[in-house]
Amino acid sequence: MKNILQIGRYTMFIKNLVEMNEEDEFRFFIIEEPDVLRKMKPFSSEMISQIIESKYHDSEEYMDVVKAWSKKIKFDAVVPGFEYCVKAANKAAQYLGLPRVGDKGARVFTNKILLRDLCEDIGIPQPRYQEINSMNQLKLFFIGHPIIFKPATRHASIGVIKINRVEEIESAYEETMHSTENVLVPDREIVHQYIAEDFIEGDEVSVECLVKNSEIVFFNITLKDKFLGKYFVESGHIVPGQVSEAVKNKIKYYKEKIIEAAEVENGVLHSEWILKQEIPHLVECAARIPGDNISELITNSYGFNFRRTFIDMMLQNNNLNINFEHRSLTAVRFFYAEPGKLKEIKNLDILNDEEHVVNWNISVKPGDQINKFRNSWDRIGYFMVKANSYIELYEIMDKITKKVVFEVV
Repeated sequence: MKNILQIGRYTMFIKNLVEMNEEDEFRFFIIEEPDVLRKMKPFSSEMISQIIESKYHDSEEYMDVVKAWSKKIKFDAVVPGFEYCVKAANKAAQYLGLPRVGDKGARVFTNKILLRDLCEDIGIPQPRYQEINSMNQLKLFFIGHPIIFKPATRHASIGVIKINRVEEIESAYEETMHSTENVLVPDREIVHQYIAEDFIEGDEVSVECLVKNSEIVFFNITLKDKFLGKYFVESGHIVPGQVSEAVKNKIKYYKEKIIEAAEVENGVLHSEWILKQEIPHLVECAARIPGDNISELITNSYGFNFRRTFIDMMLQNNNLNINFEHRSLTAVRFFYAEPGKLKEIKNLDILNDEEHVVNWNISVKPGDQINKFRNSWDRIGYFMVKANSYIELYEIMDKITKKVVFEVV
């Protein structure tokens, strides 16, 4: 029985292991913020031995729990649940003498300004950028072409806005500065930093790496897409993404430079890149399991369980179950609906295609209010499909997208 300390209750880890019938192999001990746990959907499992409420957002209160637990429990691994848990998980793992991402990595991968500074020093292609502390600074940064203004210490596209014209700056500044989320942050005030960057036009990909002892042991490229508009809400992903061998080699080279400069030890890295004329430009990089069903896409495409392998790596297992070549193509696409009151969802029977549809989920029902998609939390559901070719994959996705209709008043 392995004892896992998880900072932040990330239920997909546990659900995934339950689906694999591994209830007798792991016990989870979870630390979660009181406000966050209250706002989360109820979840229980025999794998969860105990959940203790303690602060870890800009607080080290959680370390009292870690120290008390460590006197009676021998932990085998520490894993972060979400973006906001990375620094706390790293510090807990350091105290327990267990594998971790490393102090420098924990800092730069949770602060986009620090990441930009590091990448500028080592020559990673990226946009012009500047930390923003006032509206006047944002106005001075804008020099006539589109820019992006966003928080430097949030996730899930919260507060990320594209500014095309100088007339948009004031409203964009106010919207970003007052952006918030409902679930994964505590109710107390958390101080955030903000950053402006030049907008780069091009295809977007993400890269998922497992890093063991500072070496990449798994590398995947995911092709990404976004809904149209001034916000940056992702509309779908394809694994593996179809890019040239030259682009793949460049990204891997840049990723290795970042791993070395950030002194990464062990963990999973999820980075996003814009391809401009075959040159990858870094968007951002996180040191936690990717969201948006990308873990499921990797698992289905490569034929090994991505989350379980990450846990095995943090448990210091030497025989990792990794397939380096994909066996099929898998994609997720997120449903779209205009803002308004949902009246009806039509033609859901098309999702019963067991040959191609892996799974699907819709989080709204008739009578619910649908908001404009400003961040990932505003989305209303998804479907995941598999195929043997990119042409077939797109045909299936387009067919479902056109058929399933969200009728909104």
